[in-house]
Amino acid sequence: MGIPVVVLYPLNDEAGHNSDQERFSSLEELVRVYRFQEIENINWKPEPIDVSDRKLDILDRFYEMAARWAAKPLPPIGPLAPASV
Repeated sequence: MGIPVVVLYPLNDEAGHNSDQERFSSLEELVRVYRFQEIENINWKPEPIDVSDRKLDILDRFYEMAARWAAKPLPPIGPLAPASV
């Protein structure tokens, strides 16, 4: 959303960490998720993530899904400027 973030896994035992990896897997597609043991390697001033294409894809999928509901169509949203603007 244009906000720089640093993400750390929660402190956990090995079984909990495996669960965390599953829960954070989608987030890991966008940003690096650090373990506390890697704290000295963290970039504390990361670049903001550009998720504008992902947001548009979500909107497209929503409209496709809504069309199958046979509901009254919603007006299109747009135009949307890229996150860099």
